Amino acid sequence: MTAITYVGVGAVAAGNNATVAPALPAGLAAGDLMVAVATIRNTAATIATPAGWLPVVSGGNVLIVARYYVAADPAPSFVFSGGAAGDTTQGVVAAWRTAVLSVNDGPFAITNASAANVTLPATFTPGRDNGLSLVFAWKQSAWTSVAALAGMTEIVDSPSVLGSGASIALDYRIDTTATALPAGPIVVTGGVSAVSKAYTLSIGQLAFITVTPQATYPPRNLISVTNLVIGDTVEIYRVVSGQRTLVRAGSSAGVTDPSFLRLDAEIPFGIPVSYVAVVEGVEYATSGVTYTLTGGKVAVTDAVTGLAAETVIMAWPSLEYSPQSSTFRAGGRNIVVRGEMGDPSGTIELYVETTSSLENLTSVLESATEGIVQIRQPGGYDGIDSYQAIVGANVRRFSQDGSDQRRLVELEAVEVESWAPALEAAGFTYADLEAAYVGLTYANLAGDYATYLALAQAEF
Repeated sequence: MTAITYVGVGAVAAGNNATVAPALPAGLAAGDLMVAVATIRNTAATIATPAGWLPVVSGGNVLIVARYYVAADPAPSFVFSGGAAGDTTQGVVAAWRTAVLSVNDGPFAITNASAANVTLPATFTPGRDNGLSLVFAWKQSAWTSVAALAGMTEIVDSPSVLGSGASIALDYRIDTTATALPAGPIVVTGGVSAVSKAYTLSIGQLAFITVTPQATYPPRNLISVTNLVIGDTVEIYRVVSGQRTLVRAGSSAGVTDPSFLRLDAEIPFGIPVSYVAVVEGVEYATSGVTYTLTGGKVAVTDAVTGLAAETVIMAWPSLEYSPQSSTFRAGGRNIVVRGEMGDPSGTIELYVETTSSLENLTSVLESATEGIVQIRQPGGYDGIDSYQAIVGANVRRFSQDGSDQRRLVELEAVEVESWAPALEAAGFTYADLEAAYVGLTYANLAGDYATYLALAQAEF
């Protein structure tokens, strides 16, 4: 997991009742979160949101906006309305990497009567670890300086005497562990007593989607979405040829853990596969990877139980489509009422070489969840890769030699949709864990896997 990092802050732009376009920070990379602040001295004035920026705080004469950086982005232009000569205007842009354009806590605001210092809103503790906390202050006076808040880093301390004078300050803190913000106040040196405003808020870190291939037969992927907030809505999709398919049990209306993991035991082989996680409407994507079906044969599997068999398709000569229909003979005419063609059925002839292979295949067919198996070939071929409900089976000897273990298995199969979406794909069990750590203790397990997330991503 990549932590939030501070990128930098641009120079403060100031004017006398004039539009300001504060410079962007140096060192920006695509996807960095930019937070821009603009103010005008006149508390009755307003500020227009620049095109392409999302309002975070609209406080009349104070505006805070944000957006992700895109190469060649121009500086934002802040246009003020309702001001007059002498109204100091200011603007500044700061940026952080791996922060998400979503406010988790706040913004909390306070408007203060005339005073020397700037009182902060009631303190709060961010609702998540690994967040970015911001404190912004504006005062209707040109101070000399302000002190940084305890435990925070001050990146803007900018008095301006353009016009009648005003000042702004911005502090931040990256919360690896959620901790209460300082209560304040912001201590001001110099200037005179004046009205002020202050805002506090917490911004989240980007969620992360990680694909961990597992060396089972057939290969499968563990998809991990981490750095979530309790209650986040999450959906995980497999993407093949631009088409999205929800991973089995891959959605949650409100997660109860900062990590959401699902096993994808239904990946096609021989074609690029990628994943997309949608967290609270924000998408996180992986790049496409082509997976190989080890052994080069055909996999007949049940993702829900984890059962799998390796076989060869000897023949699958036809697909029969039988729509529901009724024929009526009336007045010398045939009248046919029919429905849609639907999915096909047919006879699939499989080949196995050994008795153990036959027993393995038989076990899959007998125990298949909802009577359904998934068939996949190494190339991800259309018309072959499918889900089939097995309604009959016939085992034939390959030869009449009693020592010949080879068998042909004829399946009467009907193509269907996959298993019920709510059924989760099986991973390792406590029995697997026990077998891997026989004679050892929990201390040995903890030594190998520092977190439950690491344990969930392990192979046994």
